[in-house]
Amino acid sequence: MNILSLHIVSDLDIISVRQQTRHVAQGCGFKSQDIVGIVCSVTEAAYAAFKRGKKSEIDFSIDLSTQPPSLVVQASGVEPSTVNANEFLAGLPGARSLMDEVCVKAEAGAGTKIKIRKNLPSSVSSLTNRTVRAMPVQLANGLNANDVTAELMQQNQELAGTLMELKARQEDLIQLTEELDDTNSGVVALYAELDEKAKFLQRADAQKSRFLSNMSHEFRTPLSSIRALANLLLQHMDGDLTEEQDKQVNLIMDSAINMTEMVNDLLDLAKIESGKVDVMCSRFDVVSLFSGLRSALGPLVENDKVDLNFIPPNELIPLFTDQTKLTQILRNFISNAIKYTDCGKIDVYSSKSIEDQSVTFYVSDTGVGLDMKYSELIFEEFSQIENPLQSKAKGTGLGLPLCKNLATLLGGSVAVESEVGRGSVFSVTIPLR
Repeated sequence: MNILSLHIVSDLDIISVRQQTRHVAQGCGFKSQDIVGIVCSVTEAAYAAFKRGKKSEIDFSIDLSTQPPSLVVQASGVEPSTVNANEFLAGLPGARSLMDEVCVKAEAGAGTKIKIRKNLPSSVSSLTNRTVRAMPVQLANGLNANDVTAELMQQNQELAGTLMELKARQEDLIQLTEELDDTNSGVVALYAELDEKAKFLQRADAQKSRFLSNMSHEFRTPLSSIRALANLLLQHMDGDLTEEQDKQVNLIMDSAINMTEMVNDLLDLAKIESGKVDVMCSRFDVVSLFSGLRSALGPLVENDKVDLNFIPPNELIPLFTDQTKLTQILRNFISNAIKYTDCGKIDVYSSKSIEDQSVTFYVSDTGVGLDMKYSELIFEEFSQIENPLQSKAKGTGLGLPLCKNLATLLGGSVAVESEVGRGSVFSVTIPLR
């Protein structure tokens, strides 16, 4: 719906267009920043149309058919156009960047038409056909079109305000740049510190691994000698022993065996951490694995109140993985179950997952159990749980962390479900291949 039409026949009329465009934009409820943009864009379009034809018309209208409603300004050159529309549009950089839509229609013999659209602000929600029809009268009553001096003063004020705003933004930008430089310097310093600490931790970790490896090797020789001598004494190679002496030598042998197991675990952990452990895959099945474990661990169950049961799977489960490392994991699980079970049973069984192409081995016992809040702690090196139920059997705190690392090497994981006083179920899941 048209609200204002202007004719430009001289350069001074451009000033009038600028003044009246501001008045229209104010009447449409635009804010000061948008008003400046609309005024600049319409003036740019009016001047371009006037220069092409020496005469032009400017029509202002409100389009209520769009959502949101919009102010539409059309500048028409009355002379036939001889320019390409795209080239003409390129000459309107201000309008293209400040308005919601700018289009140019230039046809030979039909003149040039420039259409500018700016969506009305969301705060303007009460426009109707009736209020739009009343706008021309309101605009005419509030405008002095001949006051060129006032328009020039208004332009100066707008320019001064824009320059002040640009200066303020430039100062803010300078301040933000300085803050960013300070932040970057702090980040660079932090990265340097973190890098230094990371290198220190890497060196410390390497030194720890070397220490554990060297210590384990150095301990093996004397431990082997102690076990050999204790074995000679137990076999009465140098004469009979008294009952008390025989008991003491057995204690020496048990301590040497426990120490050897700890040294072996330390050596295995050191090898894994240093990346010196290879996975040697071979083909075997669960039944043969259980058979070997039964032969090796069956004699360890000295308590006749505990039953160790290996439950074979219902189907053949072929595996292609490192049998030695898988056996080591299950040996640790079963040894712990024997150690912490005074009566009841220990069941060893497996479950195959077709979907994940994996197999899970379970070691279930009716022993002392543990609080599940320690479920992660027990897989950390040298971790011990203070529990009166476990005071009878002390470990090194290396077996379960070793199981976790070995399972990771095989592409799997370990887990535990337990309840204090009712037993535990330790499990390891590995890929079939």
